[in-house]
Amino acid sequence: MSINWALCHEYAELISSYHILPLQQTPISLLIASDKKLSPETRLHVQFLTQRYITCVIKETPWLKKMLQHVHRHLDLWKDLFKEPLNTLINLALQHRASDIHLEPTASSVRLRFRIDGELSEQTQLPLSVYPYLVNQIKTAGRLDIAEKRRPQDGRIYFQSLSAPVRISTCPTSWGEKIVIRLFNFKPGDLSLTHLGLLPLQHTLFQQALKKSQGLILVTGPTGSGKTVTLYAALTALKHYSLNIVTAEDPIEIDMDGIQQTAVKPELGLTFSALLRTFLRQDPDVIMVGEIRDSETAQMAVKAAQTGHLVLATLHTHRATHSLIRLLQLGVPAYYLAESLNLVITQRLVKKYSGPGRIGVFEILSITPDIAALLMNQATAEHIEQHALKNGFLTLKQTLLEKSSLNQIDKTEAHRLLGELE
Repeated sequence: MSINWALCHEYAELISSYHILPLQQTPISLLIASDKKLSPETRLHVQFLTQRYITCVIKETPWLKKMLQHVHRHLDLWKDLFKEPLNTLINLALQHRASDIHLEPTASSVRLRFRIDGELSEQTQLPLSVYPYLVNQIKTAGRLDIAEKRRPQDGRIYFQSLSAPVRISTCPTSWGEKIVIRLFNFKPGDLSLTHLGLLPLQHTLFQQALKKSQGLILVTGPTGSGKTVTLYAALTALKHYSLNIVTAEDPIEIDMDGIQQTAVKPELGLTFSALLRTFLRQDPDVIMVGEIRDSETAQMAVKAAQTGHLVLATLHTHRATHSLIRLLQLGVPAYYLAESLNLVITQRLVKKYSGPGRIGVFEILSITPDIAALLMNQATAEHIEQHALKNGFLTLKQTLLEKSSLNQIDKTEAHRLLGELE
């Protein structure tokens, strides 16, 4: 039997006073659950308070006790949310090790869900009646326009308890504004190459590419695969050198000391390609491009990598060799790509074998002279991969099997991802 959260909110005091559970309501009646028959006095009092005729179903005490405990936890959460909406949400999310908070209005209620280890998990359902207040409180804290409900908005909030700003995003839906709050709470050492989960050879290849004074390093994979953390780990490693490091990001996920970060704002003309053009006039050593989305950005990134700059960028492709073909499709000449590309990293995140959190699974393709020659000759992605496999390259599937055999990742997760990679 599911809980009617709207009724629980409406009759919170009755639940606490009489240990009853409201189940269903009409304009003239209210169905409740109790572990015993209501006394005539109790029935009359409940009918007076609700202005409805009371029908009672008897439930076993253990069942009702369990349900009421569940309801009381949620009622306490609602009270806290009403007092301090954002602090309550952030603290609860941190307790659950959540990376994202989703507030989603529907026709009858508002779902509160957390993304934990990559999966969304429902925490409670809030009454629609309190949602406008919560939205206004969150938007005010994020310095967003509370009067603007028809357009998406983005904001950032800094909390002393978090290592990075909280990002707030609103989006209008048919039932109201959906809010997503992203948390970036890294411990010392999280943004390091050793923490990513690379196999020894992969770690070595990554380090070698980062030590080069020029060339392009691509980090690829679908949304939610951990590309951002990998990029910031690389920037953290590079920060130890006396370098001029600049970034173009959409948005800036983590503020980093010693690095000049710029947010992309297309409405102001600050596109990835425009920022790249500006960076090249500012004597950079390292350039990080949040994402290569178009032909102009792709060609400028390759040009920068050819002319004495180390360039790090992301691309939305699912395999390392497919990234090469994607850049060619974006108009990058094969000769320039073969000359400038150093390394391609493709990754996914999977649950750890034991303990909380997720770990990366990678394939890392080093652009050797042989592979560069294949690129020049317009070889297919499959041909390039077959050649790389003969020289120690590990595909995502092979890395997954290796990490599974070492008991580093959850077996169920390994099986799921293997199915995706088939």
